[in-house]
Amino acid sequence: MKKNWLQHTPELLIRIIISYLFIQSGYGKFQDMNAVISYFTNLQIPWPALNAYLVAVIELMGGLFLAMGLFTRFWSLLLAVIMFVALMTTQADALVSASLLIETSEFLYLVFLLVLLVKGSALLSVDPWLRRKYLNKTCLSKMI
Repeated sequence: MKKNWLQHTPELLIRIIISYLFIQSGYGKFQDMNAVISYFTNLQIPWPALNAYLVAVIELMGGLFLAMGLFTRFWSLLLAVIMFVALMTTQADALVSASLLIETSEFLYLVFLLVLLVKGSALLSVDPWLRRKYLNKTCLSKMI
C-alpha cells in the first residue's frame, strides 16, 4: 500500500460493490423471510427455514464486514459458498454453456468474491491494521 495505492483500487471497488449488493440482499431477505423460506423449499434446499435465516445473516453481516474490510477473506469464503450453491440450484441450466454462465449475476459475484479471497483487502481496510497490530507473528494472520 505504501508503494502504490492505485494497485489496490480494484479490490477496493470490488469490496464496495459486493458489500453493497450483499447488504441489500441480506436485508431484503429479512423483509419477507416467509417468501425466502418458500423459495428455498421449492428449490428442495434442506432445512429451508434454517438455511434462509443463515443465508440472510451471512449476506448482511458479510456485506457489512466487507464494507469495513474486516476479515475479508473469511467473509468472502462464506459468501462464495452461498454463490456456488445459488449457481448449482437456481442457475443449473446456465452451467451447460460458458456464455450462459457468465451472464448470471451469481457467477460474477463468485468471481469477485474469489478475487477478494485471494487478494484480501489493503486499501481503506481494517485487515492490514489488525495484521500489523495483533497477528503479525501468528498463523491466523493468513486468514485476514
